[in-house]
Amino acid sequence: MLSIGERERLDEGRLHLYVLTGWSWEERSCETVTVDSAAHRVQAAVDGEPAELETPLELRIEPRALRILVRR
Repeated sequence: MLSIGERERLDEGRLHLYVLTGWSWEERSCETVTVDSAAHRVQAAVDGEPAELETPLELRIEPRALRILVRR
């Protein structure tokens, strides 16, 4: 079953990418990645929302950047 974006942990320090190859999805993980396209644009989802982004995109993980607010 495809479960894009689901994680057991959020603090592993990895980016997770989902790439459509033919008729199936491949998950890849890394600490940094550059995405480029001859069209200079890619269609993507950012936090589940569709977006068109200009390339090249340089993505990196920022340790301890996630903040969680907990009600008292």
